[in-house]
Amino acid sequence: MNRSILKWIALITMTIDHFAFFLLANDTVIYLVLRVVGRLAFPIFAFMIAEGFHHTKNIWGYLKRLLILGAVFEVMVLLIYQFYGYNLSVIPFFPNNVARMNIMFSLALGLVGLYLVTHEKRNVRYLVIPAALLSVFLPYGYYGFGLIMLFGLVKDNQVRMSLFVTLSLIYTSLPQIFSGVSFIGGSPWQVFAVLSLPLIFRYNGKKGWDIKWLFYVYYPLHVLVLFMIYYYAL
Repeated sequence: MNRSILKWIALITMTIDHFAFFLLANDTVIYLVLRVVGRLAFPIFAFMIAEGFHHTKNIWGYLKRLLILGAVFEVMVLLIYQFYGYNLSVIPFFPNNVARMNIMFSLALGLVGLYLVTHEKRNVRYLVIPAALLSVFLPYGYYGFGLIMLFGLVKDNQVRMSLFVTLSLIYTSLPQIFSGVSFIGGSPWQVFAVLSLPLIFRYNGKKGWDIKWLFYVYYPLHVLVLFMIYYYAL
């Protein structure tokens, strides 16, 4: 399975997840099923970031594209908030938050984390600590940051699987233990993210058809379209 096929799977499962989030009642079985399917998307994106880190010839150009897309997305969701009152922003402690939809800054921070932790200078490596602390204010928090570190630094699939399962269990169980603390975990169905591992393990290292620009356009556009359908048609 090449890189473009994995990206298509991530795009499709992400769309399924967002379709359920915006357009289905959250107390239905189909809603839960589609949200579980959507759990496959982020781990694949995290894996692609780690692969991109190891294969890109221009890490700063890669980082710049992620940050630009993240900034464009944030402007879009802030306009949605301004005109419709629905907050989908990643800005910490911003009022009336419905969901933090913008994963681009989470992916960008993970890319920075891999750069820091593999840097030849030890003092630079230590900067990964504040980067990890910063991650708790972004979508998927330390879980997303940890997944990118895991995929970027651990090559053995058995170890990857064990650490992935452990991290997912921690991420989904902490909100139940510390219910009054924010930014410490995700929904219980995030544990189903481990179902993405068989797909990731089938990755053959080949690039396939390059769809990065399709992703950069599609990501904010599909959220805008789904929100408009939700707001005007439901």
